[in-house]
Amino acid sequence: MLLALTSLFRVSEIAFIDFKSIVFSGLVVKFELGRLRKSQRKGSLEVFSLNRLNSSPLICPVSCLERLRSPHPHIGASTIGRWINLLLSEAGVDATIYSAHSTRDLSIESILWTGSWASESVFSRHYNRLINKEAFGTFILDGEAIRDEL
Repeated sequence: MLLALTSLFRVSEIAFIDFKSIVFSGLVVKFELGRLRKSQRKGSLEVFSLNRLNSSPLICPVSCLERLRSPHPHIGASTIGRWINLLLSEAGVDATIYSAHSTRDLSIESILWTGSWASESVFSRHYNRLINKEAFGTFILDGEAIRDEL
């Protein structure tokens, strides 16, 4: 669930994290997927980064990857999706409306704030603004702490 929320990966992309590519370095973990992303047609594999959340180690995606990296068998996308759905249900989220894919969804208000857009129409005209991808996951879990880094 932490990886889904902080990376905005599809469930299938979480399943394809190449554990041999994972590099932990202090406050950041970097890794590749074992294949191209669904939205990527060609080119080299993208390197992804997640920041360590020192203020809350129990919800830190880097700590999650450290634990997941221990010798475990491959976990398929359907299993990951089932786990996310179970966690959503246990959190009181209506599973008939929301699914594992819902972790990729943001409200327009969150998008406008993250991109510093004055209005939805401005966002629509200039939708291609870059944000700090490494800081995004930390913002999702601890928004107030890194607001200026995005």
